[in-house]
Amino acid sequence: MKKMASLSQTEILKYECGYCNKSYKKQTLYHKHVILCEILRKSIIERKNENEKIDNTPSIPELFDIIKSLVIRHDQLEKKIEKMSTWVNSAKRN
Repeated sequence: MKKMASLSQTEILKYECGYCNKSYKKQTLYHKHVILCEILRKSIIERKNENEKIDNTPSIPELFDIIKSLVIRHDQLEKKIEKMSTWVNSAKRN
């Protein structure tokens, strides 16, 4: 976990993902992102090795938080696709 001071006058700390360099202002959002990003960025061999290590398995509350985040993101993407489809259909008519 990297903490970087932003350039703003309020000196807000930022949390930066070591996998994709995405920055977060809130630590809770950062932790959720790192869990997901780590899963996406690891190779198949690393995943197999990690599956053998039960100690690193996310807890039930962590899994619940991941699922909640994915459900919210899924809903946002569905709404965005619906708006884009409406826009494309209206553009085709004109």
